[in-house]
Order: sequence, then C-alpha cells, then structure tokens
Amino acid sequence: MDPTAEWTPLEIKIGSVWKEVLNIGALARDHNFIEMGGSSLQAVKIAFKCQRLLGRSVTAAQVMRAGTVAALARALDDGAVSGCEAA
Repeated sequence: MDPTAEWTPLEIKIGSVWKEVLNIGALARDHNFIEMGGSSLQAVKIAFKCQRLLGRSVTAAQVMRAGTVAALARALDDGAVSGCEAA
C-alpha cells in the first residue's frame, strides 16, 4: 500500500472512529488494528460507531479481519467482507 496515497472520504470517516476508540492522535491508512493494541472490545466499539456513522452493517469480525482502515473501507465499498451489504 502506498503510504503517501490520500485518504478517501470513507477512510476519513472510519479513521476518525478508530482514533476515537483507540485514543490515538496519529493514524495511517495502513496501521494494523492488532499491532496498535486493538482488542476485541474495541473492535465491537468501532463496529458499532461505524455502523451508526455510515448507516450500514459493520461487525467486529469485519474490523478484525480487515485489520486496517484502508482494508475496511475497501471491503465496505466492495462488499468483499461477509455481511458488508448496506443496511
């Protein structure tokens, strides 16, 4: 993944939720959720907040499987992660 690539609007929304839940100031599109110390409880919180913000189904499993903001955004755009269909 190109670290200099600009964030998409969806990535910006997802990233704002990750920063809030993980209580971090800086976040790159390709920072790994688990490597940043993300827990299953935080994945649930991220999924819930993303679901409310985006108005579509997002699960903790999707957050954990995707692993990064960019991958989650791509999966939600593509419907590539099981259960990513719009609500």
